[in-house]
Amino acid sequence: MSKQILILLLYYRSYTTQIFIGFLFDLDDYRVCRNIKRLEPILARVIAITETRHLSQEEVEEIIIDATEQQIERPKKGQRAFYSGKKKRHTNKTEVRILPKGRIVHVSKTKPGAVHDFEVYKKEDPIPRYSTALADSEYQGLDKLHARTEIPFKASKKNP
Repeated sequence: MSKQILILLLYYRSYTTQIFIGFLFDLDDYRVCRNIKRLEPILARVIAITETRHLSQEEVEEIIIDATEQQIERPKKGQRAFYSGKKKRHTNKTEVRILPKGRIVHVSKTKPGAVHDFEVYKKEDPIPRYSTALADSEYQGLDKLHARTEIPFKASKKNP
């Protein structure tokens, strides 16, 4: 029983995949999932584990969107797709959406570094209509897809 509780706590603390946890405890991912589902309501009475996993409308009124790049080893084939001119190295790009208080709402699938930030956004689930999207200047054009978008204006020579 203590092993099963440790599996549940490891899953919530590190949020690793159930396949990896199964590898650590010599279980298949189906059993890990079944143990988590069975113990979660019992442990929720003792530890502060919320039963609802969705966000309320008030929590998603503002969403901050940005993309991040992680450096990778230069690929043997197809290097051009992973070369980021912005970072001057080979990277993988991931889009992260967070709430102003810091809670992560969405993490996109990893894309090659040469893909533009806005292209990563287009391939993911859209933001709810009632939310205000706060994005950097890499997301120019987002206001055409999402009405409630705030993007800073780039400075020019005549308008600093």
